[in-house]
Amino acid sequence: MQSSAYMSALDPDLSEFRSSGGKLVLWHGWNDQHIAPSSTLAYYDAMREAMGPRTVESFTKLYLFPGVAHCGGGEGPNTFDILSPVMAWAENGQAPARVVASAGTRTRPLYPYPTVARYDGSGSTDDAANFVPHKPAAAAERYHWVGERLYSSDYQTWAHAEGTALLQRPSSTWLTRKVSQ
Repeated sequence: MQSSAYMSALDPDLSEFRSSGGKLVLWHGWNDQHIAPSSTLAYYDAMREAMGPRTVESFTKLYLFPGVAHCGGGEGPNTFDILSPVMAWAENGQAPARVVASAGTRTRPLYPYPTVARYDGSGSTDDAANFVPHKPAAAAERYHWVGERLYSSDYQTWAHAEGTALLQRPSSTWLTRKVSQ
């Protein structure tokens, strides 16, 4: 088995995982220097498209951490416990309504996407207790990027060289590209 077969999140249809009682918490730092947050958003959107928004929201929560780099660090609140909320959800059916992250004495609540934390106007901006959930009125504009095809359930390619061209199946205009000489 190729490593990509079991290490890549390519299939957005997680129906089997969901039907087995699975609970999924995705998180991504907005300042991730290695993997673009738009990749995680694209996968989440692909899940919602493949399975329906209500179904996805019943077993998946996505948290986006402002100022957080790859796997932690960065300028934002980057210390948090994601395991306890997943365990409570899987074991007791309590879906996580928020996660609180900290950086030193600063704390911030994070709500499942697309909800964001909004300062309530009173108290310290360093205290998570002074923030409320806010769901933006307009959905984010759909983005298109070269890798979006990777998140389709029928994605698999095979490549071979023909002269100076690298040809891949299934082919499309962006999949066929010239190999530099």
